[in-house]
Amino acid sequence: MKTSYKVGSRNSQLAMIQTNWIVDRLRDLHPDFTFEIVGMSTMGDKILNVALPKIGEKSLFTKELEDALLVDEIDFVVHSLKDLPTQLPPELTIAAITEREDPRDAVMFNPKFKGCQLATLPPGSKIGTSSLRRIAQLKNRFPHLEFIDVRGNLNTRLRKLDDPEGPYSALILAAAGIGRMGWNDRIGQFLEREDCMHAVGQGALAVECASKNEEIIKLLGELVHPITYYCCIAERTFLRTLEGGCSVPVAVSSNLQLVDGNNKLCLQGSVWSLDGSKSIINELLVNLNNDEDLISSQETPGVIDMTSVSVCSFPGFKENAAEKCALLGKCLGNKLLQLGAKEILLEVRQSGAIKSVRNEETLNSLHLRDLRLTLLGTVSQNGYKELIVNPCRTFRRTKPPKVTRLLRAHPTMSENPGSTGPVDNDDKIFKPISGDESGQDVTEIESYCVNCGENVSLSSFGQLGNCCTGTISPP
Repeated sequence: MKTSYKVGSRNSQLAMIQTNWIVDRLRDLHPDFTFEIVGMSTMGDKILNVALPKIGEKSLFTKELEDALLVDEIDFVVHSLKDLPTQLPPELTIAAITEREDPRDAVMFNPKFKGCQLATLPPGSKIGTSSLRRIAQLKNRFPHLEFIDVRGNLNTRLRKLDDPEGPYSALILAAAGIGRMGWNDRIGQFLEREDCMHAVGQGALAVECASKNEEIIKLLGELVHPITYYCCIAERTFLRTLEGGCSVPVAVSSNLQLVDGNNKLCLQGSVWSLDGSKSIINELLVNLNNDEDLISSQETPGVIDMTSVSVCSFPGFKENAAEKCALLGKCLGNKLLQLGAKEILLEVRQSGAIKSVRNEETLNSLHLRDLRLTLLGTVSQNGYKELIVNPCRTFRRTKPPKVTRLLRAHPTMSENPGSTGPVDNDDKIFKPISGDESGQDVTEIESYCVNCGENVSLSSFGQLGNCCTGTISPP
């Protein structure tokens, strides 16, 4: 049996606090085991000049850690559950969801507004948050306020708030994160459900590992908190049904209570327009002790998407309780879609608020530099972004609304190593960006599908979206 483990974590102070908390619990349970924490930086940590919803990725704070899991560099990863997409790579699973801390959002005020509430701030006061969910709800509740983006780790945000020359009258953050940082004394107001419903999974930690590693799944299963587990499965399935991500203005509130000997889970969900003027809000209740409640011939527990969460059972709950929670989330999501949520979400997506605005500079400085790639050029073709990189490296991407194709440039020996020539292929000219110092000529452009390895020629780009999942990478 394995007794030594490598634990992945983001490098931020909050992430390390959370990871150390998990490791301390495991050490208490297994004092003979050893745990090494491996820190990493993620895309969300690196892109600080763009609002989170506009980066256009669903794995902003998890992808690099998951990549390390997939190649066995680490054994498991600690996340804030709200950062985890509702669909993980099939090789990975959420093996533990820990007891939820306060799921509410909280307001930290600039010192000059100490003692204020959001309702009493002067008109036009600027409130820092990057969350479309918070902005939509609070615009509806407090129309006299202005909401502006704020990025960086929590220490950076607090410095921005306290800067006498800064623009922020207040910041809105997750109460759980503020508490873990030891800053509860800075909280000036908690936002109740009537003001701002929380994000899916907010306040809970999740531990992710390989889905086939039963030994680690069993180890991490000792950390699972039953009530939080069931509530978060319902919340995640609700979000999954709406096909939303952490950037979409979708909010929830859940509560599991023992009533007359029955475990009853109430899930409330909402979808908001960006300006807060339109919303769809509804709730459903399920009795986890009643085999018939919510179950229909079309929607049986065995076919419900568990949103990549390992199935657990606990004393006092029926074996199918997890599936019933997932069904609750699915039913509520479908109900909101029928009531008009689909149209609201379509408006949000078409507005560009959650569309990628990455430019060549961002791509070059973030992804390509990390992989020791040089961006030779970009070209737009039928609404698709095509990147030409050199030398050849694997570059894994998740599928965006429109396929982003990563092309590789085949280097060849050149009599003039200081030049990089354009390629004319099918009347498409791929020009290198200025200042390229790769010292290699671009002589051929090809693209490949990550999943099936098929070589896709330039002439067949129109069919690219039909190839497996449409995720494209050099081999």
